[in-house]
This record gives sequence, structure tokens and C-alpha cells, in this order.
Amino acid sequence: MQRTETLIIKVLQPTVRKARWLDTMADLFSQSVQLALDSAHTLRTSSRASIHKVSYHPIREQFALPADYARMAVNAAVSLARSYDGLRHSAHQRETAFPTVNGSQGIGLGVNAYRLVERGERWMLRVSTGTRGDYVWLPLCVPGRLRDQMRLVYGDAKLFKRGADWYVMW
Repeated sequence: MQRTETLIIKVLQPTVRKARWLDTMADLFSQSVQLALDSAHTLRTSSRASIHKVSYHPIREQFALPADYARMAVNAAVSLARSYDGLRHSAHQRETAFPTVNGSQGIGLGVNAYRLVERGERWMLRVSTGTRGDYVWLPLCVPGRLRDQMRLVYGDAKLFKRGADWYVMW
């Protein structure tokens, strides 16, 4: 039996420049998710292919997001639309309104948008800015008991903010 775990790691306090980039990217990502949700609502569908077809390129053009970020925004919108469909068909259907983005959705990181780098005892998250060769390096606060698990991390991730602190989740 395969075992799946969710790993949530705190990002050490980013510099002012990095914090500004994270906040800006989180805002753009939320707006992108809302654009895709609006498309899903207009089309009355939660089909990934349909939502992707009408919202992916507008997200890339309007918000100048790199491909992996645009894909993750579409995926987040599909997830929200499917959650709505599930609730609509349940006993709570009268209480369910179509979802909207209220605040930050975090930042979805596709596998091509980040890399984990181990430097001695320190772990760094290298996040792509969308410009070739330009990255934001975020130091991670990895407890000793999770160091071995960090070497096994792969797949899409999510950067999100709780209070004043940033976290990354796989």
C-alpha cells in the first residue's frame, strides 16, 4: 500500500524584496484563479479541459504569469469548481453559492517552477520568477526529523501565508 504524506515547511523570514515578490505573486495568482473561476461559472462546467481552453492564455497575457503558474491557477479553479459541484449535488444544495476568491490563494508551484536545494544542513527553495535564470531563493526551516523526507519531495507545491509567516506545502 502506497503511503502519501503532506509536508508543510516554514520559510524563514524573507527579505523585503523577496516578501514584496511573494505578496505580488500571491495577488496575481489569486486574480488568475478568479479569472478561471469566472470562466467556469460562465461555461457552467468544472471540466479541466474547458476551463483551461478559455482561461489559460488570458491568464498568461493579462497577468504575465509564467506557464507553470498559469497551469496551477487553472488547476486551483478546477478544484474549487468541482468542490462546488459536489456540494451542489449534496443535501446542502440550497446553501451553496458558486465560489469566489476571498483573499490569497497562495501561490501554486508546478514541478518546473521550483527546485529544492540542500546546502549542508540548510535547505533552500529556489522559485522561478518567470525570467530565465532569475530566481527567488527562500531558506527553509526544516526540523532535523524531516530532513530525510525532504529528499523524497517531488510534485506540485504551494506557497502560502499565514499571519506574517510563509510556508511551503507538498
